[in-house]
Amino acid sequence: THPVFVDANSPEAAYVRETDPVLGLFINGEARAYPHNIGWLHEITNDVIGGQNVIVSFCPLTGTGMVHDGTDTDGSD
Repeated sequence: THPVFVDANSPEAAYVRETDPVLGLFINGEARAYPHNIGWLHEITNDVIGGQNVIVSFCPLTGTGMVHDGTDTDGSD
């Protein structure tokens, strides 16, 4: 929940190569990249991007990444 992001040029992001797949999101003017190699380890990430609650899920068996609306039916996150 609420993962820490670093700039793509940061040394902390050196484990992601330019050819590695990422799941990219752009919501309400805010961009994020979720590296597949991290997603395969954690599989589900709860986050807020551009003021929108999202659930980012990865399947390590198929390589599928999906994004879901993370807002509950009562409007809570």
